[in-house]
Amino acid sequence: MQKNKLFRILVVIVAAGLIVQSAIYAYAGIFGEQPGDSIDISVVHVSPEIENIIKEQEPGEFTKNLNNYKRMLVVLNVHDTFKTKIENNIVSGKRLQDILIAYQYLNENYGLIDELDALITAKESGNTWLEAFNAYKQDNLEFVPRSFDFNYLEELMKSDGINEDDIMIADRVSQKVGLPFEDIISERISGKQWKEINEAYGIVNAQNKLPRVPVTQEQLKKYTTGSTITEEVVVETLVIAFKLEMDEQLAINKVKEGYTKEKFFAEALESKYE
Repeated sequence: MQKNKLFRILVVIVAAGLIVQSAIYAYAGIFGEQPGDSIDISVVHVSPEIENIIKEQEPGEFTKNLNNYKRMLVVLNVHDTFKTKIENNIVSGKRLQDILIAYQYLNENYGLIDELDALITAKESGNTWLEAFNAYKQDNLEFVPRSFDFNYLEELMKSDGINEDDIMIADRVSQKVGLPFEDIISERISGKQWKEINEAYGIVNAQNKLPRVPVTQEQLKKYTTGSTITEEVVVETLVIAFKLEMDEQLAINKVKEGYTKEKFFAEALESKYE
């Protein structure tokens, strides 16, 4: 019993970070100018038709917008199927910035490509991105890592190529699409990559690895002592700060002011793309 309890605690501690860290590498590239500059976008092909539409939307911001689009395709490892849907939106007259913001938010939340239009429409209808993100959150249950039998997980970990990242991703995907965890993880055991598995379910996130953000006991003590925020909130805030390359003390202060994850990302995405 103690062994099972300990394993569940470890899983919850790591998986709790998954709620807000599903694309840490991606955000390091998107938000950080220096990391972003190291991304090779020269290999990304965008048709002349799409380039012309992007240029017509905002001639003065053409280079910036095109590079942001190419960078997102690389960093988020966007599937060709989803790239086509993105460009269908561009052709139909949707603002590239709106598409990038909506897509990246969906990537963060293991959202569906079919939810892209609704987010863009919400913004076009006069909502702020914060309002659009809040509405999305209300319509989608928060991911909560489930409790697994230790022996079952131990057997899974013996499967060739399966690690704790695969277990957490499968848990996230199964809850999003409403299918049994066992069905999802069996696809990964068969040798498929998450990009292929998630594309079949319409999930835009294509990450195979879940980077860890180290959080020390000293940090937890520092930010909870004399404060009403919990250790869980501190952990989530520090992960968000890491993703958005924000000073952790500044992020903690904003949480104390009432900032939510949605507000953090609305501000950061708008700042980057608008």
